[in-house]
Amino acid sequence: MVGVGLLVVMLLPAATPSAGGPEAPFPAGSMRIGGQITATVEHVAPGIRGIRAVRATRYSAVLAPEMGYFILDDLELRAGLGAKAAVVPHSDAPVSLWTDIGVRYYLALSAVVIPYGGLTIGPGWVLDTPKATSLTLAIAVPFGLLVPLSRQLAIDLGARVNYAAVVLHGRGEWMSVTVGYLGVQAFFQ
Repeated sequence: MVGVGLLVVMLLPAATPSAGGPEAPFPAGSMRIGGQITATVEHVAPGIRGIRAVRATRYSAVLAPEMGYFILDDLELRAGLGAKAAVVPHSDAPVSLWTDIGVRYYLALSAVVIPYGGLTIGPGWVLDTPKATSLTLAIAVPFGLLVPLSRQLAIDLGARVNYAAVVLHGRGEWMSVTVGYLGVQAFFQ
């Protein structure tokens, strides 16, 4: 994690607008496909509203492919899928699946790094046990930096603030901050 922070600090001085103003790196009509992968560590403590668990640490991996279409210069309408599963046996982390839609805006500061922020919303399914599946509604605020490798390919270094509430077959709500999303994004015009 310190390495990602150091990379961001090293690249930020280069992220200054040019004298003539940068052109939109992602013009309207462009498309994007890509996704992220991350490892998560969740610390669950009793007493948090909606969590019926003993104190535990859960280790899981997230895979989240997505695609987008730029409806305006640098403004993307996006859709994604995701899955989260335990990576350590007996970590007591339930399997989660979700789909979402949202928007993302890219700030055209430079060609070296491109910051972005967005908002997504969508349903999810938490498979607590083989016989119990909860339906959730989640809202997320993704943000991060794209590090372009070429005009069509970029590394995505990001984070997400997530809020989810169980709306069917159970109850509870939770909030998480996932730091360390690492992804690859491909852009097409």
